[in-house]
Amino acid sequence: MALRRADFSPKQLKNGAFHFPVFHIKHPCIDEPSSVHAASVSDAGTVIGNDNIHTGKYFMAISLGAPAVFNLVTIDTGSTLSWVQCEKCHVRCHDQAPQAGKIFNPNNSTTYSHVGCYNEDCIDLHEVYNVPFGCIEETDTCLYSLREDNMFKAGIIGFGNKSYSFFNQLARKTSYNAFAYCFPIDHKSEGFLTIAP
Repeated sequence: MALRRADFSPKQLKNGAFHFPVFHIKHPCIDEPSSVHAASVSDAGTVIGNDNIHTGKYFMAISLGAPAVFNLVTIDTGSTLSWVQCEKCHVRCHDQAPQAGKIFNPNNSTTYSHVGCYNEDCIDLHEVYNVPFGCIEETDTCLYSLREDNMFKAGIIGFGNKSYSFFNQLARKTSYNAFAYCFPIDHKSEGFLTIAP
């Protein structure tokens, strides 16, 4: 069994909530070699199937920016920081497999905005997490560096509660301020993340 990127897409429910599929590390869509040939996969996406992808436990797909860029990320319930690898890497890029999606280029997104050097979120990253960071003074852009050795994921979605967490950023931009998630117990099940007003 192999899924296309379209199968990973969040769906908007009748009540307006967004429903994201969540997959266990051993789910067939991630675990089994693909039985679908590339020629039979439409422009909807690439088949995801590779044993080397197994360093996180749960995965979900996100789309960032406008136009949207697909990224396969690991869910981290113990972290507040959410991130994906971006171009142009100011410090060091890691190799990213095609299965994880394209590297996000903020210059190609009409919805991207940067965090300022003296923004409390930038300062908090340095002080609380001891993350090396810098600043591009000319554009007042906060830079930070994280090391990632898993080329089969594009980044991490942190479920923590700081102001820069995934959920708090979403709540500031929308009327969505409630969420629920259920992680699958094994590879036979699909879990979910639902975000609602």
